[in-house]
Amino acid sequence: MENKISSSIIGGVAGTAVITAMMLLANALGMQGIDFGKMLAEFTHTTPIIGWIMHFLMGTLLSFVYVYFFRDEFQAPYPIRGVIYSIIPYVVTMILLFPMSVMSTGNSIDSPGVFIVATMLAYFAFGYVMGSIAKPRGVTAQTTQHAPHN
Repeated sequence: MENKISSSIIGGVAGTAVITAMMLLANALGMQGIDFGKMLAEFTHTTPIIGWIMHFLMGTLLSFVYVYFFRDEFQAPYPIRGVIYSIIPYVVTMILLFPMSVMSTGNSIDSPGVFIVATMLAYFAFGYVMGSIAKPRGVTAQTTQHAPHN
């Protein structure tokens, strides 16, 4: 019997850690990335630590949505299912959070194309890690069978 709650939490935290590390690495290398914690803190008028907590809670919420509503609807290995699902939060980020990030910092993006591709790759990494972890127990990453609905 699968525990959807624990796999959602672990998958969400791990996926969020990966996307966070990739965006922080991009910033450290001089590329512009979204500083999720800072952006959320500025947007909600709280401290950066609260912004980071909100960021990880949102990543975990995205994992719950994936596990309960999307995961079993795709016919692909679980990591690829996660990548396919990650397109949704990526598009939402580009439509809503990207402009918010630029407005909150007052900075323009020096290289929008690089920013868009780097962000997309970070979201795909999030989806891959989350999908690899948030799968039914006893299922290998290569399994493509349709999981039963619980």
